[in-house]
Amino acid sequence: MRIRDRSIIIMISKGLTSSSTIILGIILVRLISQDTLGTFRQVFLAERFLAGLIALQIGSSLYYFIPKLSSDKQRALVLQSTLVSLFMAGLTFLVMFFASDYVARLFSNPLIAPLIKICAFYPFASRVIELIPAYMISTDRPVRAGVFTLLASIGHMGSVVIAFAAGADLATVIWCSIIAQGLVATAGFFDMVRLSPKGSLKLDWGLVWQQMVYVYPLLITSLVGVLNLQFGKLLISTFFSPAEYAIYSCGAFELPIISLLTASLASAMMPNLVRLGQEGKTADMMHIWQEGARKCSLIIMPCFAFFLVTANDLMVFLYGASYVGAAGPFCVYLFLLPIRVVVYATVFRALGQTRYIAISAVVNLLLNMLISTAFVTFGENSLLGFVGPSIGAVVSNMIAMMYLVIKLSKITTIPFVDVMRWKELAGILLVSLCCGFAANLVGFVHITILAKIIIQLAIFTGMYFFVLFRWNLLKSDELDLIHKGKNVLLSRVLPGTK
Repeated sequence: MRIRDRSIIIMISKGLTSSSTIILGIILVRLISQDTLGTFRQVFLAERFLAGLIALQIGSSLYYFIPKLSSDKQRALVLQSTLVSLFMAGLTFLVMFFASDYVARLFSNPLIAPLIKICAFYPFASRVIELIPAYMISTDRPVRAGVFTLLASIGHMGSVVIAFAAGADLATVIWCSIIAQGLVATAGFFDMVRLSPKGSLKLDWGLVWQQMVYVYPLLITSLVGVLNLQFGKLLISTFFSPAEYAIYSCGAFELPIISLLTASLASAMMPNLVRLGQEGKTADMMHIWQEGARKCSLIIMPCFAFFLVTANDLMVFLYGASYVGAAGPFCVYLFLLPIRVVVYATVFRALGQTRYIAISAVVNLLLNMLISTAFVTFGENSLLGFVGPSIGAVVSNMIAMMYLVIKLSKITTIPFVDVMRWKELAGILLVSLCCGFAANLVGFVHITILAKIIIQLAIFTGMYFFVLFRWNLLKSDELDLIHKGKNVLLSRVLPGTK
């Protein structure tokens, strides 16, 4: 399957999956109180944090090994990956169970200790679920990967919403989510085994060692990445109340558009990049990678400009006036979008040089901890302290990104100025910001929030596409994709239209 077709399928599933977190928040703020929402999110914050400390990134290794292995070894790889994942889940269970009281004291929220003990069972399902899309994509079954990804997401969201709507307590809600994820994990495991070519189920210890060597640097990356991602939320949970954490968590996130595009595209292109890397075709690898960055920027850059303009109104519209404070961290996190036009680690992973990813992650974490802690400590309970962790995350990510680009230049022997198409990306960003400035003029009109956002979106979109077409900023394959999308839409709205 072509990278473009594979990417579109993965994008749709991941986009819906990422959006489910926001959708769940929008629903829950209308079902439960801020304190209850804060406690619920603190439990899963503890799970993501503690589980992330013991993660080997086994799923990521499948992208690398499956294209390289003979078909008769795939089933053994699935088996050993599952066993290792369950073993790591067992370690996570022990850490979560015995650390629950400490976390409760850290968050000054005694209610979460017994809830974390229950949630300690969650990794047994989530660890297996992480393997499924990696296996399916690596064997060129992106539709199947999307189905399982959606099932896991919908299972979690549906079970939580139904349980809360039925008046269940937090413990019951968490159990419902665990059961839903367990069913998906079980079905996914048997599907991977069924689809694997027949071969020996005996563990290949040589292959196990190769897999561990590959994921060892990724273990550091994962550990640091989790700390980096969750550190700000840990600070807010420690220094602010559960209700304030609920507000912060509603705004402190990266737009789903990132995983919708860059992560999906990275997954889709990995088999091709690994093959080109083995053949020594570095220039072809970089061309595919750069094309992916350009195409993602055509959507990510305008999203940055538009949401920056509408951030305050959007938070009120989605969560209500009591959550208007979420606009602060939301705006700060938006500044990650311009550097998120591509997954910088993709080429390193395809070449098997993952140590640079680990170094970048460590640099990112140390800077994030330093900057975020300084803002929260000196800002105390002020707005500066509240958005401080978001600022730390953005600044540290920018520096870590620059490190990877410099190393990529050295590894590929491509001059720094040519590693990224800086001029193209800057031009798209400038166009987006100009359109955002024009759309912002509507903000001074006194109309309802929804009407204002719709009018701003219409103005922004119209101007953006006008500039793209008027100055011929789109390539032929991009125009072809737009026309195909237009024809599909017209055929659905007006049957018989071509």
